[in-house]
Amino acid sequence: MTSGFIILDKPRDWTTFDLVRDLRKKSGVKKIGHTGTLDPFATGLVILCIGNATRLSSLLLSEDKGYVATIKLGTKTDTGDITGQIIEEKSVKPLNHQLIEQSVEQMLNLESQKPPQYSAVKIDGRPAYKYARKGETVDLAERKIKVFDFKVNSFNDDSIVYKTTVSKGTYIRVLSETFAETLGTVAHTTELRRISVGNIKVNQAVSPTSITSDNWTEHLSPVEEILSDYPKLHLKQPEVTPFLHGQQLQIQTDLTPTDEILIFDSNQPAPRFLGTGSLSENKLQPTRVLI
Repeated sequence: MTSGFIILDKPRDWTTFDLVRDLRKKSGVKKIGHTGTLDPFATGLVILCIGNATRLSSLLLSEDKGYVATIKLGTKTDTGDITGQIIEEKSVKPLNHQLIEQSVEQMLNLESQKPPQYSAVKIDGRPAYKYARKGETVDLAERKIKVFDFKVNSFNDDSIVYKTTVSKGTYIRVLSETFAETLGTVAHTTELRRISVGNIKVNQAVSPTSITSDNWTEHLSPVEEILSDYPKLHLKQPEVTPFLHGQQLQIQTDLTPTDEILIFDSNQPAPRFLGTGSLSENKLQPTRVLI
């Protein structure tokens, strides 16, 4: 089975599932997944998993993500973005560099965030947005987040463009609202673009409209390219079969113990990707076998 990743630049008004459906139709491959959704109004980086690579989606879901967002100050919407209805209006203080810098410092110190009502977080088995669409408010627990960097690219009287890198599970719509609160007002996100997932950048992506049934395999990226920041281990030939059968192996290696390591055989010149494992005290435990 053909497997790997395809790096796409999602257009505005496409859903992440539109990308999956489009590629299924063009490739004829049914086993396709994604590594994190983007709201329809947002654009940018979406990585699709093809074939057995779908079993690696959780590795990319856990990666830090980078965004560029534009926010409109003075109005808050029920969805937190431009698609929603205005639910609050508030005056905007004159902005200056000192005020912006103080707010940025507060953003970098954030440790938690409550998901928005319009989100896919499950409450009693149902996504929160289904309650919100009926006008029902549900209690969503705060979750730990980390804002690794936060930089204001530009601002005027009623809008700000900022760039940020955040931990998994961070909602940028909520981050924009929090940023506005530090400035003494309210806001909603009008534009959002994902520019990175881990070490993958949006300039590596292609438009889904440029992919056809004839060329889609040309856009497949191998596991070792997409997951290049993970440690790698090459097994000797007698170790391959036990690994493929899920058996723990005693391994001599200088690698640091880790929960996620990419496993290859030692075939030259093109080692095969076999799966993933966890390494502890020179013991390798298979976690995903993809052959």
